[in-house]
Amino acid sequence: MKAWLSILLIVVLSNPRLTSGQDRASNDLNTLLRDASYIFNRFEEVSAGAEVQIDTKYPVEVRKSSKGALSGVRGNVETEKVALNALLDHATVSSADLLDVYTELVEVTSELTAVSYEISDWGDQKLGMDLAQLGAKANVLSARVAMTLRSQIAVQELQLASCTQKTPSHKPE
Repeated sequence: MKAWLSILLIVVLSNPRLTSGQDRASNDLNTLLRDASYIFNRFEEVSAGAEVQIDTKYPVEVRKSSKGALSGVRGNVETEKVALNALLDHATVSSADLLDVYTELVEVTSELTAVSYEISDWGDQKLGMDLAQLGAKANVLSARVAMTLRSQIAVQELQLASCTQKTPSHKPE
């Protein structure tokens, strides 16, 4: 089993088609991060309109909780955008940073879905549809980021297994 992992890692790293795939993967990752940045920017834009709808169209008993949830997600997005902008154009991104982007995309998707239903019921139908479409885009993007993260973790696990095989074990004499 250990020999198999070593052979697999050597084949992967020495195959020129696969290493050129690393450049492609870097471009793909950068595209995903730029798409996430777009989603976060659009979320901030549409959430302002959603907040106006909440203030004017929602039933009084729902306003406070809806505004609180929207405000919380918007605050998280503002924080994540700063971190995300620092990652753009990097060839590699840590799994922890990629997990943060994924987590925020899932949160944005959830909030967009909830607000789109509410606004469709109590407010502007067009805004509700815009929110639902953005939520769908965020959902697809979060799935793509999750696949990338999963793949990155699998590669890291292979590299770790390879490293542990190369480390000589010292036995006391």
